[in-house]
Amino acid sequence: MGGNWTSDYIIPSGMGYVCLGPLYIDGNLNIEMNNTVNITGTLYVEGVINVALGAEFVGGGSIISVGDMWLAKATNFGIENSTILASLTGDIYFKKEVDITAVLYSPYGSVIFDKDAILTGTIVADSIVTKKEGAFVFNECSMLDLNLPDDGAHIREWKLD
Repeated sequence: MGGNWTSDYIIPSGMGYVCLGPLYIDGNLNIEMNNTVNITGTLYVEGVINVALGAEFVGGGSIISVGDMWLAKATNFGIENSTILASLTGDIYFKKEVDITAVLYSPYGSVIFDKDAILTGTIVADSIVTKKEGAFVFNECSMLDLNLPDDGAHIREWKLD
């Protein structure tokens, strides 16, 4: 369901409020400054996702990329038990404040929080990095029906700086 885009998908600066999804993008997704993007369905991106610092995404659709995700501000994002942010081979990097309800899935990479973060949900990643304050609320229910690969290790390393 949704459409196909066969090259890089760019939302230029100053578009304002934009709804996006469901959509398959056979390239990269770039969201430039001064935009609020409402994710209304699943986005699948074959490349990387880069959301500029002056942009924000809201809504509750899932976002899946093959490569890295560089996400700007995400507040009031996600719907309990149904929103997934997945980087299949790369990292998920939050550049600004985060307040989301989701499953963050980066099995071969890191989930990195550069600013304050509030996450309700689950993180599946090789490593988790927080550079500022973080509040993480594990939601066991969000993992019940996902059948994500797991080698049995839940928290391999925990370090507070």
